[in-house]
This record gives sequence, structure tokens and C-alpha cells, in this order.
Amino acid sequence: MVRVNICLGVDWGRRRVGVAVSDELGLLAHPLATIEARCLGDVVTRLTDLARERGADTVVLGIP
Repeated sequence: MVRVNICLGVDWGRRRVGVAVSDELGLLAHPLATIEARCLGDVVTRLTDLARERGADTVVLGIP
């Protein structure tokens, strides 16, 4: 059985946090969600939920 690595890409902004998810081959990223960055705790909770829902084992944080 081949193990699939799913990756979440996070684009952190002052007002919004963009989230993308990789395809099963890890070649392409697809937009997944935009999170309002009002409260750090809410953002972290939502990112954690998205990672669990998608089965992501890697999270990449973009640096502007």
C-alpha cells in the first residue's frame, strides 16, 4: 500500500489566513479556505480542524 502525504499550505496575513491543500501526489495545491484572523486561538483551532478533516500530516507556513 502506498502512503499518501497530504500537505496544508498556510498563507498568514494580518486580516485573513489562506489555506490550500495538496493533491494526493503532492504536485499541486488547491485553495481550501480563507479564515478571518480576528483571534489567534480561533485561527489555530480552524487550522487544526482542517488538518484533521483532510488527513494532513504536514503543514507549511508561507513567509511573506
